[in-house]
Amino acid sequence: MNYFLLEKEERWNVLTHAIGFFIALICVPFLLTTAFQSSVLGGSSVLVFSLSLLFMLASSSLYHLQISPKAKERFQKLDHIAIFFLIAGTYTPFITFFVEAPLKFYYLGLMWGIAFIGTGIKFFSTGKLKYISTVAYLIMGWMVVFIGEPIVENLCTAGFTWLITGGVFYSVGTIFYLMKKMKYSHVVWHFFVLLGGLSHFIAVWYCLI
Repeated sequence: MNYFLLEKEERWNVLTHAIGFFIALICVPFLLTTAFQSSVLGGSSVLVFSLSLLFMLASSSLYHLQISPKAKERFQKLDHIAIFFLIAGTYTPFITFFVEAPLKFYYLGLMWGIAFIGTGIKFFSTGKLKYISTVAYLIMGWMVVFIGEPIVENLCTAGFTWLITGGVFYSVGTIFYLMKKMKYSHVVWHFFVLLGGLSHFIAVWYCLI
């Protein structure tokens, strides 16, 4: 089994997000059950968020599990693409619940448009655009500052606090993601990602209650 052939740090990278994946897999059905009781559109938006979170955790675990350099390169692209999907997927329920049409569809189109463009860049690039994609992640993540007025007005204080807290966790974690020379920096990044994902999971829950 590949896991036992990995270096210790890489084992931790696999373990952190694999555990996060299975915890999310257990919690997601409860969130979806409540979401679909509100409306089909609302439930569908929460489903998009849930799938994007699971996709990110699964692709990250699979990437770090690889030993073959070629396989690792392929799964790394998938791992990075999943981040675009996670950001867009996280925005989806908040925009769906709290932004009125037609602005709602404009924002969703903008967010998913960037995600698909980022996916194309990641899929076809040779790795030279890594820092550009990192900047794109942060820009997408903090677009809430520009499009968040209806979310701020309609989401309860606790929900908005968890939403911002998640963004802070992801942003601080990015510092460790970029510190390649620091031992276990990527493991630390993974923990910040888990905290960010948990915070946004709770924030989505507050959309529904």
